[in-house]
Amino acid sequence: METAVDKITEHHLRNLATGKAIRKGRDVMTVRTLSFSMPNGQYIVVPSIWGGDKPLPDREALKKAQDEGVFEIFNSREDAEAFDKRIHQNNKVLGGRMRPISAEAAQQILDKHSNRSVMQRYNEE
Repeated sequence: METAVDKITEHHLRNLATGKAIRKGRDVMTVRTLSFSMPNGQYIVVPSIWGGDKPLPDREALKKAQDEGVFEIFNSREDAEAFDKRIHQNNKVLGGRMRPISAEAAQQILDKHSNRSVMQRYNEE
């Protein structure tokens, strides 16, 4: 059984596949996750990297993630933190740590978990 791709890992791969990662020297940023408590007591984890040359400010990143549907919801802060740690350090889809890979490799992983390529979806937007 294949591991499902969570929204944050998919965003990481999409940023790599489409060239929207932020590159500064040897450093590559693809998600830079943020966590917020919600009025209903749940916690939302969102990415703050959406292209450009720097991460979005926190509230802008939250709005963008909600508008785009790129977030994960948890019932506790502990669950949100455990998810964030897991996707960055022991990501089953990526075979380990969240790290920079080639655009082609990112696209292959996305294709494996989707019927349409991310580039097809990106070009439709």
